[in-house]
This record gives sequence, structure tokens and C-alpha cells, in this order.
Amino acid sequence: MGNQRSFNVRRGESHHSATLTESDVKQMRNLKEDYGLCVKCISKLYDISYPTAWDAINYKTWKHVRDP
Repeated sequence: MGNQRSFNVRRGESHHSATLTESDVKQMRNLKEDYGLCVKCISKLYDISYPTAWDAINYKTWKHVRDP
């Protein structure tokens, strides 16, 4: 029961502390995949911490955002 997630949890942009948008996450993943930008550079571009950028790019967070 400890790993079950409530269905009322806000995800992505609708979460009160979100610093990124779905569009930002897609662009970040694109910059990493297509242009080979390092995560550190991407985090500086978006003015977010390295772990936040790494988690979003590597689907640790923002898992619901998929590229077409």
C-alpha cells in the first residue's frame, strides 16, 4: 500500500511547484537527443538545477510527457 499513488495527485504543469512546462520538457529532451547538448548546459538554459533537468530528460519525472 505504500507504493500506491493517489489519483488526485497533480502532475506536470498543474502541480503548484512546477518550474517547467510540457513544452519545456519536450524541448529539453530534443536538445539532448538531437543536438547532443549536455544536461548541465540545458539546466543553465532553463535556469533549473542539474538534477531537475536530468530527471526530466531521463523520464524519472515528467513520465507522462512523451515525444511523438
